[in-house]
Amino acid sequence: MQVLVTGATGAVGPAIVAELLRCAQVERVVVLLRPDLQTSNGDRLSGLRLRVGNDFADSPADVAARDRLESIVGDVRLKSVPRGISHIVHAAAVTRLQATLEELRETNVEGTRHLLQLAQSLPDFRQFVQVSTHCVAGQTTGAVPEALRDEPPEFVNRYERSKWEAERVVATAGVPARIVRLTTCLGDESGGVHRAGGVHLALDWLHRGLIPLLPGTPETPVDLISNQAAARVIAKAVGTPVSGIDVCQVAAGAAAPRLRELLDFVVEIFRRRSGPWRRGQISQPSIVGSVTFDEFRRSVRSSRDALFLQILDAVDTLLTPLLYPRTYETTRAETLWGGPLPIVDWRQLVSKVLEHRIAKTTNEIAAHA
Repeated sequence: MQVLVTGATGAVGPAIVAELLRCAQVERVVVLLRPDLQTSNGDRLSGLRLRVGNDFADSPADVAARDRLESIVGDVRLKSVPRGISHIVHAAAVTRLQATLEELRETNVEGTRHLLQLAQSLPDFRQFVQVSTHCVAGQTTGAVPEALRDEPPEFVNRYERSKWEAERVVATAGVPARIVRLTTCLGDESGGVHRAGGVHLALDWLHRGLIPLLPGTPETPVDLISNQAAARVIAKAVGTPVSGIDVCQVAAGAAAPRLRELLDFVVEIFRRRSGPWRRGQISQPSIVGSVTFDEFRRSVRSSRDALFLQILDAVDTLLTPLLYPRTYETTRAETLWGGPLPIVDWRQLVSKVLEHRIAKTTNEIAAHA
């Protein structure tokens, strides 16, 4: 197998590349790197090799594995790929909170369509793997099945809609494909965060006492997985033939913590590591329903405070989904994996990622003091 990977430098990308390089049947991994005027392609590939190398033990076999990593420069509208590509893992996406629906569709939907058309022209093509998101469930509550939905749900934000539309493009392309939906990838199992995302912004603001209210209920599940769990299942998907379309979800499912349980755990870590939290200068946020959160939203908007308006815009996108409690089914993913998914305990993952984020923030403050 020779695999083309998009989104290799994204939040989960290096973990995906590392897992693919571990697969003996993968002869070559070619990553698509977007043009960058600031950094050469060679430097970016070296950086990715270094990042991927963190997951290896540097045995001769591991060094040889990293040597199977190559790159090409372009975006999701590239015209051609190296000969021999048999599988495409499409993990690139625009996730910016401020992006318009048109910008999101340009990459997330039309970019996916273009890659599928390119795949159909490849003589050795075998399978397309679409890395999708649990966000396609929109405002759905209850159990979320591993299946395509014919009609769109109500969405919380534009990003959700664009990823749902991308799934429909894959489903109707007529190529062998797997759609792998990921829940919130919090970070590496070591605690590292390759690229901070919305969830990390929310945790940082929470640590600073800038989020007084959380929308949801105490029993709302908060599904968190590690980058490695996501990457392992994606690599398994690449190595397992598929006919037609298959949909699976990499999620903690029933093992996901409830919002109150997670919040209590996070606050306990903050109190251990932060003087203001320990002294009671920062209080634990309240969990509130939609009516109270709407009142809070109106109050912030009327205040015209620039910082809180920025936080509110992000919280609206990131945390409003907590008002729609749901659990993700994982039966098809477990069948693909061959047993229970490789999900680490959420306490271990949250603790390591938080400790890493707090240490990073502390060091940055000290460096600018």
